[in-house]
Amino acid sequence: MMQTASEKLAIIRLVEDSELSVRRTLDEIKVSRTSFYRWYAAYEKGGLDGLSNQGRVSKRHWNRIPDAVRSLVVEVALHHHLAPDDDHGHR
Repeated sequence: MMQTASEKLAIIRLVEDSELSVRRTLDEIKVSRTSFYRWYAAYEKGGLDGLSNQGRVSKRHWNRIPDAVRSLVVEVALHHHLAPDDDHGHR
């Protein structure tokens, strides 16, 4: 399955923000480490454009997390109790 640039960016952000290790986070969302690190390098080098697939990618919703990725993020967060609690966001 080919991810869009915005999906790849959402996955990068999820991994960066996760309390879990990179390996566990990627295992949970079923993304290979090879793909993740390739996307990460492309993002560091070229930003969102670096993540774009070779084909035409719609730029209309570049900053919107796709529904499929959003549900995965919520599911992983709930599964691992990463949802915000009463600590007022302190980390």
